[in-house]
Amino acid sequence: WPDLSCSWIMQTVKTYRFTGDLKYLKRMYSHIKRAMAWLVEADEDDDGIPEGGSTYDYETLPRGTFIYNASCWLGALKAAVEAAESLGDVRADLSGPQELLALITQLEREVARIEKEGEAVSRTSRLDDSQVFSFDLSRAPARGPQEAKLQVVVFTDFQCPFCRMCAKTLDQLVEEFPLELRIHFMHFPLDQSCNPVVNRPFHQQACLASEAAMAAHAQGKFWEMHDYIFENAKNLSLDSLVEAAGKLGLKVDAFKKAVESNQFNDVIQDHIQQFLKVGGRGTPTVYINGRMVQNPRWDSLELSRQFIEELLHPESKKSAEFRKEV
Repeated sequence: WPDLSCSWIMQTVKTYRFTGDLKYLKRMYSHIKRAMAWLVEADEDDDGIPEGGSTYDYETLPRGTFIYNASCWLGALKAAVEAAESLGDVRADLSGPQELLALITQLEREVARIEKEGEAVSRTSRLDDSQVFSFDLSRAPARGPQEAKLQVVVFTDFQCPFCRMCAKTLDQLVEEFPLELRIHFMHFPLDQSCNPVVNRPFHQQACLASEAAMAAHAQGKFWEMHDYIFENAKNLSLDSLVEAAGKLGLKVDAFKKAVESNQFNDVIQDHIQQFLKVGGRGTPTVYINGRMVQNPRWDSLELSRQFIEELLHPESKKSAEFRKEV
């Protein structure tokens, strides 16, 4: 992921700054250059910034680049220049560092301009009307009336802190709009033990958590287990989940057997593949009536409530915009 590469470069140079250990910087320098080369290759649309979705962001730059990635990239550029200059890896006949710093300045100005222009709209969410996706929700746990006006599909990782934030907000919205919302839960654990696109240790109990949630779903207690897992996401183990199953009134032996045998792995794999098929990358990602939510503000109940009300009553939003123009 671009943000991890950028963060590592900045942390490496920060360590050098703190220790003054030039030997350490020399050991790390080849890795810094390799990381920079990979980041340059990750720029798929030639806008000068590596691609990469991220749920850390609430607003995007043109052509799909996230502000979070852009900011990390600018920091990594500066750190890489400092490392090169510290090790004398600058040819006198080239103006590379100067040109690079000029590019950094240009990008910083562009980011500031776009952020300023988008400030008025960045507080609220919106739907991406450019594409409408359909999902097979036959094996997705759901709550809310089937005929609800807003069908909400959420791709989630149980150990993702932003997913927990999203889940809490959606819980409150379901209480406020009980007839208008139906929530469909889809698994996308960022755990290499079951997710084929994760190639390093990350959320190492996320697959276990998904199995446990589905085992509880088989006994009619998905949402109760869902809430328990999110509240205890940092301390998950088979033993703790089995204990929780007992407290929730589940048949513990059947629950444990299902989790240990990965009984619901086919469901989890189906959800993962559906998400990848539509270009999904990060969690949480939410679709409402097949359209992806852009600029999600699950951190704010007030803004999320406003977003849902506008979707339910679009004529009110248009009227408000008309009055503002007049």
